[in-house]
Amino acid sequence: MTAAQRRKSRLETARAFYPGHSPREWTWVLSHMAVPGGGFQCPRCRGLFDSLHKDHIIPLHKGGTDTIENIQPLCRRCNLSKRGESINWLAMAVGERWLRDSNPHNDGMKKYVESFGYEWEADNAR
Repeated sequence: MTAAQRRKSRLETARAFYPGHSPREWTWVLSHMAVPGGGFQCPRCRGLFDSLHKDHIIPLHKGGTDTIENIQPLCRRCNLSKRGESINWLAMAVGERWLRDSNPHNDGMKKYVESFGYEWEADNAR
């Protein structure tokens, strides 16, 4: 089995238990990593790039899901070099407050914030 076939199989397995993230959720997360003048900033290395890859915080082969709560944007180099590390660079780079205030009515982001043990306070968001 090739690496691409193994990855496809892992995605199918992950999505059998939880539906995957939507394109709208990914676009929303990615839009917050955009920099003025074009391009995106990788939350891990802070480099500027034309595009960022979808990284599974907890790798699929370790039981991670394909939901938005387990997805973060990383540059290609950071995504390929992280090996089995399960660090949420996006949360560390932008913080819980940013996620809560940016889109307080998005259920995916609510789950994302709560997955780190923070309380969701949509009523207090600006």
